[in-house]
Amino acid sequence: MELPIFNYNYTNEGKGQKKDLEVVRDERWLGNSLVGYMVDEQNGEWLISLIFISNDNPLKFAIRRLERHHSVEKANQYSMLSQKTARMLQPCYQSFSN
Repeated sequence: MELPIFNYNYTNEGKGQKKDLEVVRDERWLGNSLVGYMVDEQNGEWLISLIFISNDNPLKFAIRRLERHHSVEKANQYSMLSQKTARMLQPCYQSFSN
């Protein structure tokens, strides 16, 4: 299956700038954080968010909004699965960001 927006004929192997990875460096602490989830009702839909809390400083946290569902059961299932996935990927994220 080919993606229509991907250029398969691209051959120029250009290097990126050092500043391109600043976003990853700024969020390096996410790899060593406690991961939780939150399901809130907004306008008849259930908003799912992941919450990352720093182990070093509990006042440092990030909330990443994921998705909306009409059913609270589906929202809870999706949020638990997302939380497990984030926890599973933490060691990979830590090794990538070092």
